Order: sequence, then structure tokens, then C-alpha cells
Amino acid sequence: MARFEVDEQLAREIVRLAAVVDENHVYKLERPDYRAQFLRHDPAPYPRSSADGADLIPRRTDRDMLVVTVDEFYFSAFCKNTDVAVETEAQPIAVLADHFGLAYSYSPLSGVSIGQEPSTQLERDIDRALLLRAQALALLQEAQAIDRLKPFTVTHTHREGESTYVVWAPAALTQGQAEAVLECNFEPDRDETLVIEGRHTLEELTGVAIGSRLLDIVGADDHLSYAPA
Repeated sequence: MARFEVDEQLAREIVRLAAVVDENHVYKLERPDYRAQFLRHDPAPYPRSSADGADLIPRRTDRDMLVVTVDEFYFSAFCKNTDVAVETEAQPIAVLADHFGLAYSYSPLSGVSIGQEPSTQLERDIDRALLLRAQALALLQEAQAIDRLKPFTVTHTHREGESTYVVWAPAALTQGQAEAVLECNFEPDRDETLVIEGRHTLEELTGVAIGSRLLDIVGADDHLSYAPA
């Protein structure tokens, strides 16, 4: 069992992503999204047969995703520290679009129509790039499940400025390991410093996380003004 809410902003994004899936001839597109709560029965203090759902509590999950196909959407995740996948029932995009009064239609012959196509080649390229970033994220997640490597950064502050190194490791680096990464000697007696950070996510590194791309922050119109000629 799961619980989630969809507002008009997300509904518009789902409709747009359905068009991206159709245009690029792929089966689905996934984006990180943590709004869904996957519920389980709490063994105490309520009996398992509690009729009002008071015994349901959220599962701890990670790799939470919004999944969009040409005609359906759903949420998926993995139970924390396991390979056990959970997902919601697929919801028809047509019903969602109708609820919010959004233009959307789909048929196997004509594909997805949302009444408004990207107006410029740059906007189409942005949609295509998002699809490629989502595919890159899926590949990195698959690799991480195999080698357990996570991204860390080591920032070395020295008299010439700062140098930052990206390192993939199974656990946080020790001071000695961080120093071994540097392209020069670490000289703390000259007020040099090392900062090791490991809060980076694959979603941020691939530009899929909401808020990790400039257009997610300043809006599409402002983003386009930053595009090279």
C-alpha cells in the first residue's frame, strides 16, 4: 500500500514527460521523487487487521522514483538497505490530465498529443538531454549496486587557490587517502586545508535531481537566455 499526492505542477510535468517518452521511442522515463510513502503494518500496538489503517507506518526507502510511460505513471523505490523493490499501482495519465484540465491524448497509432509541442529546437534538445541523463542515472545506479562505490569530493585549499577532486570509494575517505588523491603535497604548516565531502547523490551528479539544473531553478525562459548562441 502507498500514499501520495499529485498537484497541478506535477501533473503538467507528468504529461510533458509522457510526450518526451513518446518522441524518443523509449518505454519509460524515471526521475527522482520522494513524495510517495510506501506503507507497512506496524506489529504493535495495533492488531494487523486494524480497519482504520492506524497500524500503517511508512517504510524507509531509497532510490525513490517517479516513472512515466506514454500513458501511465507510478512511483517506485527500494526498501532501505535492501534490493526489495516496491511500487505503486500504475495510474492512467488520461484521468490525471482530465482532472486538472490538461490537454493530453494517446493512441498506439498517433502517439502522445499534449496540444503544445516544444517551440524551439533548443527546448526539444533540453527534453532529449533529460532523457539521456535519466538513462545515465540508471546505468550509474546499476554500477553502484555492483561495486558499491559512492562519489566523494576532496577540496584542497592552497596558496594558489582551490583544487577539487572527485573520487569514487565504498566509504568516506580517511585523511591519508584524501592526501593521496592530491596532485601535489599537502602542507598544513602553510595553512593548507583539506575538506572531504560525501553528500553528493547520483541524481545531482547526473543533473536529474529536481533543482540540480539551472532551468529548474530560474525557470525555462531565463535558462534559455543563458544558452550559447
